[in-house]
Amino acid sequence: GCTVTGAITYTTDIVPLYITSCKGSTCHGGIALNLDYNIMVAEKNTLVTILNSGGSQGHPGGALSLTTCTINKFKEWIAQGQPQ
Repeated sequence: GCTVTGAITYTTDIVPLYITSCKGSTCHGGIALNLDYNIMVAEKNTLVTILNSGGSQGHPGGALSLTTCTINKFKEWIAQGQPQ
């Protein structure tokens, strides 16, 4: 695991994670919905469910292939109110 500290913003922290870990021809932006800030904010509860279950709930693609650090950063961003 890892400890996430400091301010987390969508533009600075989440977009790079999304691009490297979630976006691709076999994932988001390919066969799955392309996510953006508005969708992530609107679907906060689904995102929390997906992160807390490792993708076994709420994620049509099944288990997430995200590191604990990536998941923790997404969770902290949500805990901070999803700042843009």
